[in-house]
Amino acid sequence: MPVMEQGNMQVQWQAVTNLKWYPWEKFSGIFLEKMAGAGNEEALKSLKSFVEGK
Repeated sequence: MPVMEQGNMQVQWQAVTNLKWYPWEKFSGIFLEKMAGAGNEEALKSLKSFVEGK
């Protein structure tokens, strides 16, 4: 949900991953952020550049 305050906007970015009940899938969820983190960071930078018009 965007939050506006005096000309600034804050946007919350969420990534939801549904893990099955298998123990190995739950365990792999611990490492999911590290595996996807770089791609998510790059996507956020790209979004910021787009919004700022750079």
